[in-house]
Amino acid sequence: MIISDGHSIHETASGDLQPNEMAWLDLNADQVRSDPSCIARFGGHEDIIREAVTPREHAVYINRYGILVLTLYEPVSGGSQILTLVVGTQYLLTIHDQPSPTVTEVRDMLHDGRATYRSPTHLAYRLYLAVADAFRDAADTYEEAFDHLEDEILDRKDRSHQVFSMRRELYLLRRQIAEERRIASQLAREDWNPDQSGSPFLDVYEALYHVIDNIDGLKDNLTGLVDLQLNQRSMRMNEVMKLLTIFSTVFLPLSFITGFFGMNFHSMVPELSASHGQLWVLGLMFLVVTTMLTYFRRRRWI
Repeated sequence: MIISDGHSIHETASGDLQPNEMAWLDLNADQVRSDPSCIARFGGHEDIIREAVTPREHAVYINRYGILVLTLYEPVSGGSQILTLVVGTQYLLTIHDQPSPTVTEVRDMLHDGRATYRSPTHLAYRLYLAVADAFRDAADTYEEAFDHLEDEILDRKDRSHQVFSMRRELYLLRRQIAEERRIASQLAREDWNPDQSGSPFLDVYEALYHVIDNIDGLKDNLTGLVDLQLNQRSMRMNEVMKLLTIFSTVFLPLSFITGFFGMNFHSMVPELSASHGQLWVLGLMFLVVTTMLTYFRRRRWI
């Protein structure tokens, strides 16, 4: 548990808070479910405890009894997880299942002096802004993956499955960020203002707004990538059909020649009994094929 008096911070295992002190306690969600007293001892109400530990499938904003509960999405390796913030007058609780990169980042900022623990609400703002930055980094990762997919598709590789999979992931990511942007907008309009100099949660709203804008642009580009993939398939099919058509066209006169001289009419006896007749016919067939291929090449059909 991190204890701050507004100027200096230190860590302690447990203890009672002095009137001028503030605490930050990072908890595992399973730990809270099995032992709710770790929240109750800070003065949390039973329904607040219940709201904090209830599994969620969407972001939640609750303001009750002067206690703020934020249930946010947080990008983690392989997807996202729920990060719950319980903000009281003298304490901030962070609750999550997996290790939280956001919590680790803000804790390091406090220890390095890059951030201060002025109030629980201000610290919640720092965590919220770190979540927004994490989403921005996740969007940048998708942009890099998009560039890689585009290069592979231009090299005529089939990446349809990866493109549609990325579209689904971006849709989910955008929905999560949109919910958090809505909550940041609510906080910016209300009195959750640690500095009394304009709501800092407006910074979170703007950061999430720009991330959504980038994701929307990336989704549009993915639509173009789908069209490019379909065009590549169509071009490959056209090339196959073109090759088959050329073969069919070349063998058409050859089939005519062999069919003509294959007719065993009595009137054709002189031609059938001609000396070196087979060589003359083969020569004729070679001349026809050569002429056709030369004509195709000059017209740039092959």
